[in-house]
Amino acid sequence: MERGAPGAPITHQEAFWLATAGGAEALDLPTGSFRVGHEFDALLIDTTAKASNIHIIPADDTLDDVFQKIVLNAARANIATVWVSGRTVAGQ
Repeated sequence: MERGAPGAPITHQEAFWLATAGGAEALDLPTGSFRVGHEFDALLIDTTAKASNIHIIPADDTLDDVFQKIVLNAARANIATVWVSGRTVAGQ
């Protein structure tokens, strides 16, 4: 993946990729993407959680805006459910 100019900040899309598919690829782990044979490790993010600092404006925010807010601002309070290897390990 090309990043552009040396020292340039990464985008929220790049940060998400590095934390998921990119990280799994670097560690040679079968997770990080929706592929046959890969583990299902995931978080369900609740943007309306009581202590959430994610503020979505439905009339103004695009899907990418919402994604960026989640990637940059989600905190422990926003994690509603956690799956590891397809099993619920926390939350609902």
